[in-house]
Amino acid sequence: MILKKFGLEIRKIGNFSQLYKEVDMVLSRSTNIEEQTVAHGLQDMFKPGGHFNICFIKTAMEIGNIVIPRERMVIYEAIHCLSWSDMEKEYRITIQAMVMDDFRSMFCPENECIVIDGDENV
Repeated sequence: MILKKFGLEIRKIGNFSQLYKEVDMVLSRSTNIEEQTVAHGLQDMFKPGGHFNICFIKTAMEIGNIVIPRERMVIYEAIHCLSWSDMEKEYRITIQAMVMDDFRSMFCPENECIVIDGDENV
């Protein structure tokens, strides 16, 4: 049975009551959706063939309640949409390290990161 309402196709669910039971079940299992959203976005932005995306950075700042210093934001704005492959290797590595540093508090809150032999493990 396919039920169409509000442009939604509902298959194998049967009706809206069953659909929302499924929705509630999925949402009750979801944890750390904000962190997952930012992590997936960073992973996508950093992938080979990708580019720097200031729009994502600004949205991720809002999601994580992160404040990035204006000095960095000016740099980020200047390289918006610049392909990673068009950057010199050291510059690319530095920019990616800066971005990861900006979101450190989201992925590695105080007292939750363990440092072993100089390597940080989350």
